[in-house]
Amino acid sequence: MTLLCARDLMRRDLVTVRPQTPLEELAEILDDEDVHGVPVVDAAGRVVGVVSRTDLVRAVAERRPARDDRGSRVVTVEGTEDWETVVRAETVAELDGSVSDIMSDRVVTARENETAGALAAKMVREEVHRVLVVDGHRLLGMVSATDLLSTLPRYEEELQAPLRPAPRSKGSKARKAAPLRKRARKRVSRK
Repeated sequence: MTLLCARDLMRRDLVTVRPQTPLEELAEILDDEDVHGVPVVDAAGRVVGVVSRTDLVRAVAERRPARDDRGSRVVTVEGTEDWETVVRAETVAELDGSVSDIMSDRVVTARENETAGALAAKMVREEVHRVLVVDGHRLLGMVSATDLLSTLPRYEEELQAPLRPAPRSKGSKARKAAPLRKRARKRVSRK
């Protein structure tokens, strides 16, 4: 079984936004691109944060006044608002401010050689849904929890497949080493 790494799982064609991107534009980007979160980059292309649909829904919920118990729906930060409500024209029009107002500046990153298991552990430990794959300050891609989950069927198939020896080429080191091991065993057994 081959270990999958961030480089195998990451999406490379990322949509990014700037801290000054208006929230209305962010809602359109997330909806048009059908993504749940995007990296926030500065003018030099360095990652300065992440922003997600959840952040946007929370912003809408926080800006609407809670209503009383006389039959009106109470909107809370915990999320009784949903994405479809946020992207409706009248709700999007309510969104004033910019990405910097709602983004998280806590960025969880990984190197491209980190394994799928290490990425999953990092997401659980850091309580995030996406990890940005970087090389120094350069953004290479992003792995989401959904990307990780999509690997499970392949792993399950490989685990259920009967174990068979790996094919060896004519010049493989294992074949060349076999006669040496036999000779070494003969020497040991003569003593």
